[in-house]
Amino acid sequence: MKKLPVGIESFKQIQEDNYYYVDKTLLIKDIVNEGAAVTLFTRPRRFGKTLNMDTLKSFFEIGANPELFKGLAISKEEKICKEHLGKYPVIFMTFKGVNHETFSGARSLLVSIIKREAAKYRYILKDDVLDDYDKSEFRKLLNDEMSDATLYGSLKMLSELLCIYYKQKVIVLLDEYDVPLDKAYNNGYYDKMLVTMRELFNNLLKTNYDNVKFAILTGCLRISKESIFTGLNNFNIRSISDSAYDEYFGLTDSEVIQILQEYRLTSYLTEAKEWYDGYLFGKKYVYCPWSIIKYVNDKISDKDANPGNYWANSSGNDIIIKFLNRTDFSEVPIKFEKLVNGGSITQKIHNDLTYNEVMDSEENLWSLLYTSGYLTKIDEDVADGRMVLRIPNKEVMETFRVNIDIWMRDKINSADKAAFFEALWNKNCKYLTVSLSKMLFNAISYNDYNENFYHAILVGMLLAYGYAVESNKENGLGRSDIVVKDIDNLRAIVIETKISKTAKGLDKKCDEALQQIKDKMYSETIKLESYYDVIEYGIAFFQKSCMVKVADDNNYILA
Repeated sequence: MKKLPVGIESFKQIQEDNYYYVDKTLLIKDIVNEGAAVTLFTRPRRFGKTLNMDTLKSFFEIGANPELFKGLAISKEEKICKEHLGKYPVIFMTFKGVNHETFSGARSLLVSIIKREAAKYRYILKDDVLDDYDKSEFRKLLNDEMSDATLYGSLKMLSELLCIYYKQKVIVLLDEYDVPLDKAYNNGYYDKMLVTMRELFNNLLKTNYDNVKFAILTGCLRISKESIFTGLNNFNIRSISDSAYDEYFGLTDSEVIQILQEYRLTSYLTEAKEWYDGYLFGKKYVYCPWSIIKYVNDKISDKDANPGNYWANSSGNDIIIKFLNRTDFSEVPIKFEKLVNGGSITQKIHNDLTYNEVMDSEENLWSLLYTSGYLTKIDEDVADGRMVLRIPNKEVMETFRVNIDIWMRDKINSADKAAFFEALWNKNCKYLTVSLSKMLFNAISYNDYNENFYHAILVGMLLAYGYAVESNKENGLGRSDIVVKDIDNLRAIVIETKISKTAKGLDKKCDEALQQIKDKMYSETIKLESYYDVIEYGIAFFQKSCMVKVADDNNYILA
């Protein structure tokens, strides 16, 4: 049984060390046959972009080992192998590590990556193929203290020198091209990094036909051509909406079945499908490769292991909370609630974005959630660039729910708890009803408004204000929903909650709650603990409405 390549993105290592490999090598054939000068593949994180790029490098680079491709689909394409296998100098870099809180720090990381790639070819200094000037230019690429001019022209210069040395055009592979811009936006130096990356890419790709055979870029976001690839012609963009290349990033159903068969886990296909399938790229439904590999690896160790949220744990997911915090987008919580309850929404999607514009409009934010893999489209697009969107699977659904819980907790913690408790102690049911109703209106339920949803909001309002709060604790002849104890003043509050099936039924449910407090003698037990003043509340909920009643001298009234 082959080992699983958990976290391994080197094609050579996978092949040489006999790891399990899902054959995606016909990507090579399609790229060669299409013949585009520059191709950009945009896919969400953890969908095999880096491994595919490393596979391309291993195939095209001078000195490539044909044995690595023995038995794979591309090996049957004899003409392509004869003409292209091991024929080109290759510049291959991944920008995923360009992440720093300052521009100078990020620039140093970028220089280091370029320097490291150039250093792989430093042997060209030993021969006489390059003249003294060319060697001098090459040495600049090995210097940590690159000037802006050198940095901007570094990849073009490297391609020129390699083309001179090998008398062969260069293939350029740039992985995660947009990470430096993403991190720059989040850290406040976007404009500076935009200039750097624009100059770097334009010098390399715009007027460099004599030196570059073709270039492949990958990233998460399809950045507006006008912002970074100005004037670049023959620029081929293959996004998650396109049917071309749709099977190469992600795992198809048949590929996942083969993996499960290999590791004798076919009985878990339904579970794997529910949790990790559902992304519609072009016309293919695909699974997240990272999640499937992690899932199978965990199942090998423990067949009783629950499915994990592997994709969410591979990076931050604060975009969901940022989106929900935009109070100027009033319908966003309503749409989120529809999504997390398994529904769909229809939104206009922009394929071209820039990171500094993502937060400018609701449409841009939905577009980011779509391109980043948080949402996927349902089969058909609708008119005017609008798509029907849904959450793809249980793994991403859990990501939404976890972040919604964090957002709700923050909203509850920022509420005016002083006024809420003052109303509780003073039996101000009108204020309590209005306050809770407002909280419910802005809340997002993903449990069809069950008791846990309401209980969590109510307990959240009561916690962290200096009182002892007990939930579902034995009192009297049963378990009371919530008890609040003011130890300093020897007073307490007993709350029983009920759910109504209709708005008209709220009043009756409040009465039932108060009757339960009385019948179960919750207050009597609390009074035995020397809490002489015990206030009893019945609270009833219906969807995003509520009613609060208080028991006053054994008469149930709505204050």
